[in-house]
Amino acid sequence: MAEKLMASIGTVRKAVSTIVSPDLSEIKTELKVLNTRMGEMDKRLTSSIDSLRNELRADTKVGETNKKLDVDRRVFIMEAKMKELEKRS
Repeated sequence: MAEKLMASIGTVRKAVSTIVSPDLSEIKTELKVLNTRMGEMDKRLTSSIDSLRNELRADTKVGETNKKLDVDRRVFIMEAKMKELEKRS
């Protein structure tokens, strides 16, 4: 009786393995493909973030330079007006 039960269990295991094994192989392959795609997306996103970071830094430097130029321009105009007022006096 025990031998028949063990033989039945072995048969059931083989049947389940035969049915499930191809599906598991497909799932494993799909997971590998997804993992590869995610890796590529991560590289692209990292590259995009780095580019944006660099652009932001460049824009900040340009903004600082524009502020300095604006201040210089104002000082130059004020000096010119002061000279003009000194000439009038």
